[in-house]
Amino acid sequence: VQGMRNIRASGLNPLTIFIMPPSLPELERRLRRRGTDSDEAIALRLANAQREMAASGEFDRIIVNDDLAAAVAEFKAIVAMDRAARG
Repeated sequence: VQGMRNIRASGLNPLTIFIMPPSLPELERRLRRRGTDSDEAIALRLANAQREMAASGEFDRIIVNDDLAAAVAEFKAIVAMDRAARG
């Protein structure tokens, strides 16, 4: 979110895409399944994710990463449409 805001403030006209988990409980499940973070680290990541998800409306497009293959296909389609529109 901070990076997107900085790029927008620079005067560039970027296509911004926010990739979001289906829900915070699902994000927590994914993080715990990885087994790489402590409970404290997971709590911090979830708090950060909640703040970032609240700012998702600042982005041009939002992709919900419920299914990786579908999210990748949607991302590619969005980028292709943007490239075509910009010429």
